[in-house]
Amino acid sequence: MNKTLIFASAPDRFFFNLPLAARESLIRKLYVYGLTGQGDVKRLVGTDALRLRDGAYRVIFRETPEGLLIIDAGHRRDVYR
Repeated sequence: MNKTLIFASAPDRFFFNLPLAARESLIRKLYVYGLTGQGDVKRLVGTDALRLRDGAYRVIFRETPEGLLIIDAGHRRDVYR
């Protein structure tokens, strides 16, 4: 289940502006999810997107045959808007 992380153009701006510790932790959790399918991941209601939770930060993504398409990333108070 080895998956590649694919960033859409807008989310990479948000993702790479996160604090370094949060960014590294999210990358590590996405890596583990891509390899094993395990992690704090839930499907969002009304869409085919998934969210990965890490403390106060969230990553919204879709699984594609090529990898994990990162749609949005940020603090939990902002990411769902």
